Amino acid sequence: MFLPLDNNSYSDKKLEITIWIWDKICFLFISAEVLSSYSFKNIEGLNIINIGYSNGMIGYLPTEKDIKSGGYEIDKSRLFFGLMERVSNKAEELIKSKIYKEIRKLNKK
Repeated sequence: MFLPLDNNSYSDKKLEITIWIWDKICFLFISAEVLSSYSFKNIEGLNIINIGYSNGMIGYLPTEKDIKSGGYEIDKSRLFFGLMERVSNKAEELIKSKIYKEIRKLNKK
């Protein structure tokens, strides 16, 4: 999926998300640095482990709260990753929704 940006566009770099489920543990491999407040406690009875910098690195993956607070990860570092616009406040909701949907689908197999 592509990161939604503030100007109603999307980044040109794809956010890669790979999901592995082993028994009661779910590994989320994400091609970004997942900020600490971006956490998943338990989905479908699975313990979730976020693993950033997987299959590339497109920048920081912030929560809506992080975006509203601003700071280095939100405003300054994005230029190093070629993001001319801020990540949209709706990014967290969209990304989590996609992850939940995929985990539920995989966990039913």
